[in-house]
This record gives sequence, structure tokens and C-alpha cells, in this order.
Amino acid sequence: MKTIKPNTSRNIMAHSKELKYPTTNLSVYIKEEKPFFIAQIFEGRKTKPSVYSRFTTFEKMEKTIAQYVEKSEALIQEKEDRKISNRVALKKNKETIVKGVTLRTSFSYNMTFNKFYRVVSVKGCTAKLEILSTEWVDGDIGWTGNVKAGTETGEFIEGKICVRGIKVDNLYGGIVSTSKTFYENHMD
Repeated sequence: MKTIKPNTSRNIMAHSKELKYPTTNLSVYIKEEKPFFIAQIFEGRKTKPSVYSRFTTFEKMEKTIAQYVEKSEALIQEKEDRKISNRVALKKNKETIVKGVTLRTSFSYNMTFNKFYRVVSVKGCTAKLEILSTEWVDGDIGWTGNVKAGTETGEFIEGKICVRGIKVDNLYGGIVSTSKTFYENHMD
């Protein structure tokens, strides 16, 4: 039985010309087969072309390639801007989440639960937190009402300082005042 080797090259057109665009993550191959111009455009590491078309004129092909190049450059710039923004946000969170501050996470889909923590120590991007009790301020306990951070429970947990604040048990939270109240709903 004969085994067929898979085609390791992404270019599926024989004798085509590769165009280089150093500011993008595109691989572009073009070929002229009278009366058409054929182009295939690969984005990133994709193995199938995003564009594999025949064009009646060279200008139409150039226009399509230019649109993909422009789109790719914009996506790369957006990614770089997001990286810079995330670095700034992480630095700000590292500076504000310090020993003694109170943090809050909120969770659940159709009901709302709040958890409160106090920062005990910070090392790098990891914060040791003490779990605080939830104190009901008003409303019907176990139904709906407003809660605030209560007293220390003596239980500890670790959280990771990240772009969105702090991550504790797959929940994201931020700094709050111990006197501020938050809506809580146990039954829906």
C-alpha cells in the first residue's frame, strides 16, 4: 500500500510568486494564468488561504491584496496598543493593591453574591488575602438586600494581581471601601 505524503507547503499553486509584506502577518502568492490573475492570501499560521481567487485584472487583485494588508496592519497595531494598555493597567494595580486594602469580588449569573478580602501581604503579582465576613446592612437576609465587608474570619487565600484587578478563585475583584454597600440577591 502506497502512503501519500501530506503537502507541507501552504502554497498550493505551482510556480507562483510570493509577495513580502514585512509589516503584516500575511503570506501572499500570485500567479498569472491568461486571461486571469490568481492570488492566495494566508493570514498568520493558517493552513488554508483566506483568499484564493481569480481576478480579471491586475488592479482588482492589487486592490484585494491592499485591503488585506491594511486590515492586517490595523490588527497588529491594535494588538500592540492592547499590550501597552495592559502593561499600564497591571502596573497601576500593583501600585494600588497593597497591604491593608479591602477587595471585593462578585459572582453568580441570576443571583448576586459578594465576597470581601483584606490584603495581608503582596509579593510580586501574588497577594495573600484574609477572607472577610459579609455583613448585611439592610433588606431581607437570604433574599435581597445590601451588604458590606465585615470582620476577619481567620481564613486565608491567595490572589493574583492582574490587568482586571485581582483574580481570586476564578473571580475578578477590585478595591472597595469597608463602608460602601453592595446589592446582594440570594434567591431569584
